[in-house]
Formats: sequence, structure tokens, C-alpha cells
Amino acid sequence: SRRVRQASLAPQLRQTPAPRTGTRAEPDERDADEVRDRMAALQRGWRRGREENAVGDDAHDGSTAPRTTKGDGR
Repeated sequence: SRRVRQASLAPQLRQTPAPRTGTRAEPDERDADEVRDRMAALQRGWRRGREENAVGDDAHDGSTAPRTTKGDGR
């Protein structure tokens, strides 16, 4: 048996999408301070996540990366 292209798709998805019109919008310019603030917020979030993950991990003395435990989502 030969495969039929798009046979398992919902009928409304089988149609070829309409060609895009117009030009692609340029990304917004960002101020250096805004980018710096966003990156700092991202890093704070990572740090907070690591700290929350390490709570209750008595085996972690800080000399190595904390291990994952069963049920922590990884």
C-alpha cells in the first residue's frame, strides 16, 4: 500500500495555505538597558529555580551540581 499525502490530517488542514502577502515586519528595536534588565530577570529566575530545587537535598554540599531526584520532573 502506498502512502497518501496528508491523509490523516483534518479536512481543514489539508488545503494549501494561502501565500503570504506584504513584507515581513522588522523586529522592534530594543534599548540596551531593556535587554540587560530582561537578561538579569532571566538569570534571577534560573537562580531561584536552582535554589528551590536544592531545598531539602541534604546530600548537596555545593561542591558539585545537585542531583535530580525521582519525581522532580526530569
